[in-house]
Parts: sequence; structure tokens; C-alpha cells
Amino acid sequence: MNILINGAGRIGRNLIRRLIFSKKHRLHQINDPFLTIENLAYLLNFDSIYGKFSHQVEIKGKYLTIGNKKILFSKDEDLLKRKIRNINLIIDSSGLKKNHNLLKKRKQKSIITHTYEKSDFQIIYGINEKEYNRKDHYIISSSICDAVAIGPVINLLDSNFDIINGSITTLHPWLSYQNLMDGPSRSYAYPGKLIENFALGRASTETLIPKRTSCVDALIKSMPSIKDKFISMSVRVPTQIVSSAIINLNFK
Repeated sequence: MNILINGAGRIGRNLIRRLIFSKKHRLHQINDPFLTIENLAYLLNFDSIYGKFSHQVEIKGKYLTIGNKKILFSKDEDLLKRKIRNINLIIDSSGLKKNHNLLKKRKQKSIITHTYEKSDFQIIYGINEKEYNRKDHYIISSSICDAVAIGPVINLLDSNFDIINGSITTLHPWLSYQNLMDGPSRSYAYPGKLIENFALGRASTETLIPKRTSCVDALIKSMPSIKDKFISMSVRVPTQIVSSAIINLNFK
């Protein structure tokens, strides 16, 4: 299976690290209009969280070479509008809504590394993976990080004890669109758009920022039985990685 990764941010780069050594899949191409091939090679070689890569990433023309693997690199902002040859699966880790909508129009097997309301199927392992239909589900979304972490636990408890209602509070690391210093609140999914939640514009490395979370909305898409049962909130905390959640539940 030939794979294209569109978007080499934090998620995309970790997918590259995983896929490059897969025996079942071939990472054929990486596309990111906001990176140069030199910058991507550097970011893969050295990661502030996951450390130095086990194999040296080098550059040969338009290709990244890792071990004996060659991966085509492109920086085409309109790539998803074009016909893409020799690709069996597109993984969109760009986080941009316009790319999600373009994938929906393509009708090509794709995975979006985020919740997407128009996807054919949102999969959360531990909840609904057995419902995946290879023939009918082309655009698959993988939900969001806290829903993926919390969902299987809530599903297990609901299956065994029947949840009446509950609340979820997540402590979530800062994200790349947040500020180092106080300033405007910017959207990542919609570049150039400002967010009405002004607190998100506060300095991310110094501040605990309460905000509404989409965790429950994302869970409902994969687990409709919890609709209207939960209230939730999130606090952005000054960490790069590792989060936690406080879950309060009432059972029958």
C-alpha cells in the first residue's frame, strides 16, 4: 500500500517515524506547503520530545532517504485538488478544514487525523472498530486525542454498569497555534481567522487556560449512547506532552 502524508506537523512527523519501517505499507510521499525539505529532515532527525531519530534522514534531490527508503517530498498547497498517481491511501494530518473538505470530494480512501463531521466513519479503537466497512467507508476520521484516550474507558464502564450521567475535565498540553506571549487568539483549522475565546491568546507556557472542549462531541460521533449525558471542560496547561482527565460518573 502506497501512502501519502499531507501535513508534516507533530502528528505527521510521528506517523513518518512509524511508517518508515512498516513491512506492510510504503510511505511514498510527504506533502507540506509550509516546510522545506531541509527543514523537515532536521525536524525528523531531532525531536524535542521523542529524541534523536534512530536512522539518519538525508536529502537526495526531491527525496528524503531514511536507511534504504526513498520518500518523495512536495510542498504543493493545492495537491489535494489534483489527480494523485500511485497512492492507495491519503493520511491528512494538516489539521486544515479546507483539506478535509477536499478529501470528501475526492472519494479516495483517506484518513483524517482529527474529528470531521462529514467523514464516512469516525473510528475509536475500543469503541467501534468492528463497525468499519471497507467498501462503504472512504473518508475515515480518527477523532481527537482526549476522545481516543477517554472513550474506551467510558465505553467499558457504560457496557458493564450503565452510565446515567457524568462530567469530564481534561488537562491538555498547549498546541502549536497558541502564543508564547499574550496576543490574539488564532485558529489553526482556519488560518487567518481569530477565535472569540480571548483567553486562548494568553502565553501558553505560563498560563492555565480554561476552555470548552470538543471531547464529548467527538465521542458522541463514535458512541451515540452517551448523548446528553455529559458536561465537559478543558484546561490548557503549560506542558508539551502528557495530559490527564478527571471523570465523574453516576451509574444506575
